[in-house]
Amino acid sequence: MKRILLLAIIPLIITIIWFRNGMITGGGEEGILFYSSAKTLQLSTSVWLEHTTGYSTTSWLSRSPVIYLAVAFDKVGIPAFMFQLLTFYILMIIGMISIYYLILNLLGEYKSKNKVALISALFYLLNPFAMSQIWGRGLHPQFFSFALLPLSLLLFILGIKRKKYFYAILNALLSALFATAYGFITFIMVYWAVLMIYLLYAIFTAGDKLKVALFGLRFTSLTFILWFFINLWWLIPFLYLATNTYALGLSGGEENLGTLMGVSQHFTPDLIIRLLQQTYFFSENSYGKIYSSFIFQLISLIPLIIVTYGFISLVKNKEFKDYKFFLILLVLGLLVSLGANPPLGWLFVWVFKHITVLQAFRNPFEKFGLVYVLGYAAIFALGLVTISERFAKAYFIRNIGVVLILTLVCGIYLWPMWTGRVISGQDGKVGIEVPKYYGDLNKQLNRLNKDDYRTFMTPLMSGDGAVFQWGDRRYYGVDPMVFIFDQTMISNSPRIPFYYDFTQSIRKYMTRMNVIPIFSLLRTKYLVARNDAALISSSEKEHEKYLTYAIDTPLGIEKAGNPICRSSESQATLVNPAWIVCEVPNEQINWEKVKYLNVILKTDVPSTIEIAVRDIEGARPRWDGRADSEYSTSTSGWTNLTIPLGSPTEYNNRVNFSQIKLVEILAHPLASPKLSTDRIELKGVWLDYGKQEKIDEFRPIGQFGKLNLYEPLNFNPVSEYGMLTSLQPVETFLELFKVAADKRDRLNTHGLILASQNGSKNTKILSTNSQATISDKSKISETRYWLKSENGQDGYLILSKTFDPGWKIVQNVSAGEIKGGFINDIKLLKKTFETEDNHFVVNGYANLWRIHIQSGELGIIYLPEIVADVSSKVSLFSGLTILGIGVFLIIKRKFLT
Repeated sequence: MKRILLLAIIPLIITIIWFRNGMITGGGEEGILFYSSAKTLQLSTSVWLEHTTGYSTTSWLSRSPVIYLAVAFDKVGIPAFMFQLLTFYILMIIGMISIYYLILNLLGEYKSKNKVALISALFYLLNPFAMSQIWGRGLHPQFFSFALLPLSLLLFILGIKRKKYFYAILNALLSALFATAYGFITFIMVYWAVLMIYLLYAIFTAGDKLKVALFGLRFTSLTFILWFFINLWWLIPFLYLATNTYALGLSGGEENLGTLMGVSQHFTPDLIIRLLQQTYFFSENSYGKIYSSFIFQLISLIPLIIVTYGFISLVKNKEFKDYKFFLILLVLGLLVSLGANPPLGWLFVWVFKHITVLQAFRNPFEKFGLVYVLGYAAIFALGLVTISERFAKAYFIRNIGVVLILTLVCGIYLWPMWTGRVISGQDGKVGIEVPKYYGDLNKQLNRLNKDDYRTFMTPLMSGDGAVFQWGDRRYYGVDPMVFIFDQTMISNSPRIPFYYDFTQSIRKYMTRMNVIPIFSLLRTKYLVARNDAALISSSEKEHEKYLTYAIDTPLGIEKAGNPICRSSESQATLVNPAWIVCEVPNEQINWEKVKYLNVILKTDVPSTIEIAVRDIEGARPRWDGRADSEYSTSTSGWTNLTIPLGSPTEYNNRVNFSQIKLVEILAHPLASPKLSTDRIELKGVWLDYGKQEKIDEFRPIGQFGKLNLYEPLNFNPVSEYGMLTSLQPVETFLELFKVAADKRDRLNTHGLILASQNGSKNTKILSTNSQATISDKSKISETRYWLKSENGQDGYLILSKTFDPGWKIVQNVSAGEIKGGFINDIKLLKKTFETEDNHFVVNGYANLWRIHIQSGELGIIYLPEIVADVSSKVSLFSGLTILGIGVFLIIKRKFLT
């Protein structure tokens, strides 16, 4: 009992230190999950995320159990930080106690098994991997897998050893409660891999192999079946959407391989064997230089020496048959965690290339390291106890030595765990507090925006991340607006197909032209300027100005003066491969007021152009035609490119535009974008300071702390869902913006078709006007719409959400059927949907269908959401049934006893 009490006290001390300021923690890839549990619950109960223009995701669904608990705590007045503290504490203690009993069950009659179990549990929590890859990463799936993996393994082992199916029932129930762990696809594979490895090991080492195999297979089959049905609410949508997500190009094999090769450089063998990672421990931006010091390097060798001793002892010992299971976990975990590194890196890369699903392990130490640590902790503990018993005969001396080593390894070396630094932001401060003015603005928008329009926010971030200065603390992580506002915000640029290209075009063109008309296409009414954004570029600081006051139009070459470089003046390789490098004259190195570069060049073949500038410190933003097709040559003649310095395709916020040293120009053939062209001719590069032109599109209607709120003077939005009367083809986003400005009074019924977004689909069938009208319609939810029109008409039906093949048109359906319910959803799944050949991208991002109306009643549904709703009901029924069976077995056992 004393040992269990110690295991309970240590995580309590740690979590109290972490939350001593009474603030929630947040940032990184997770955002501020517990800022508003009610809002987060909305995000966690749908596969369609209503942020930006919307997109599908399954990573949130598995989090719903813990978010439901957070909502319950919130309703009884328990602060969010306290719930977060309790969550961290419970996960830590469950992981530790599971390891403790796991060791006890596998060590048999070993006299010091209690001590080994205690040390294993302590080291499982307090080791470099857990600090950097579990708690330091700030990812909730990692937190929950820390507890669930050893707990499930313990229950699985007990079930096989005691031959009781009750453990399969308990395992299933707990897997649903801790389902947040499955937010990473990799943990599903890790989870079942570990259980299967133990099953095979148990069969292989058993005396009566046939008997153990027969029961083990029955028990494993039952465990899987129960696990599958109780987890259907997130598992089926994940399986359903997986192929769709990959087909949309959110990740690719070459990109994953590049990531693997890149991260493997930070997980070299000398680090992995010590449970370390380069960036977290040896980057000055993390914990300074202390981990590079001689003393800390020596301390990091202690666990390695002890594990090596324990490994050798365990291999030689013939008594610890069950315990040798940890040898498998240690060796397998090490080999996988090494990734592309020796000695088997070549094999890992080959498997990685040829088995697509394993590409999710592109960061193998992070994703598989927990298996490695399970083995490492068990063998470290055995090694430490064995060493103490062998070299110290006196009981008191043994314990002093063990305590001293644990103090060095689990205490001093892991000081960020004990101070809270491990969960702090890059500013070193623990906790985050969202300013009150965000809540005030949210209430105001809820009052104003009754028609569910979107709100545009500046600065419009170039990616999905953001930094904010909130009081004396800085928030670092994904843009948190989705957690704060009840309204839908366009505030950042996650790489969502179609939407990302649209926002990048807004960022690029807002400096030189009035882009406000396209806000009607986005159904974006209100504008909010965020003046608490930090670490943003000089151009991003002016986003508010470009939208509310004035733009900077290019002057053009005629008024730009002399070029800063030409081919004849460049210190460059002009051929084989072509690469031009121009040194900027000393009198022209200050570009702080320069808005554009005008570049005139030509290539020997049609090519994409890559232009970069480099300051004296080497910071190098670039404009890459492979990411933006505007930067390309299509003929053998001269091409004039206008490069907006404030909107590169790859930004480096450390660039110093007051001291630009070099301009670099490369070209890549359109047919072979990974290669370079043989020749580039450069007529010149001119600096363009731009000319300010005033615009008058918004008027201010309120200030909330560091947030300015505006409303439009002219707003003619397209319908969220409804009919368009006419369509017009455009070739580029620039043309789309220009046409939107010319026809802004018709944008509510006039759609724009960007041909490049629709691939091989026949857009010529969209050339005629439509007279179809809507006589009645109803929005059931964000993923279910019902409309009524006249029979026999052809029409263009728009849904102003991000294009996704999952959006379907179903005809001959009543409003009652669209509203849902288990039976109605089953009927919907059996319906015939409009063909994808008639499903187009319109207005740069939205859904458009060319349809022939049959009965007059039709619905728009997001099919993956229907699948998810059906799965959740089956999952709930399964869970209640499994729980009922478990309770029955407990009562039966007590009654019989």
